[in-house]
Amino acid sequence: SFPTRRSSDLAYGTLTVVPSGTTKRLLSVWGTVSVEGEEAVWIVGEGGTILKSDGTATLKPVASGTTVTLSNVWGSGLDDVWIGGSGGVLLHWDGAALGRVPLASAGIITGLSGTGPNDVWVAIADPTKVGLLLHFDGMTWSTMEVGIGNGFSDILSRSPGDLYIAGGGGMIIHRAGPP
Repeated sequence: SFPTRRSSDLAYGTLTVVPSGTTKRLLSVWGTVSVEGEEAVWIVGEGGTILKSDGTATLKPVASGTTVTLSNVWGSGLDDVWIGGSGGVLLHWDGAALGRVPLASAGIITGLSGTGPNDVWVAIADPTKVGLLLHFDGMTWSTMEVGIGNGFSDILSRSPGDLYIAGGGGMIIHRAGPP
């Protein structure tokens, strides 16, 4: 068992509750700091909830245009943020506006990862396909049906084409090769 410690006992700082302005369950968080020192933190959750901070403790709601559960957020920079959720909803922030990306699947987006704006991977739990991955090369989307493991939980892209996918039943898939 792990020892219980108060926040005042933490060696690396103090935990602070940041007001979110919502009672919805929040499910995923991603953030970055640019070379110039600009910051962004994105938080997503139930009911289409999206919150964004510019590095301050103030979170501002961002209109998502949906009420589905948004369960994943990943980005490669301040102007390249991807948000996914139920019903095949995929949203993209380009630095100026949040837009919906049409997908050929209505499954649940269970993982987002990539190495940059020209290498984005999406893992989808889709009951009509077995092990569905989508890849964006900056211009077009391609579909990869892995053929095993419909229960993808998450995905990590360490370099272009180098993927780890986790799923149900202790499944781990590693893909090494070109995107």
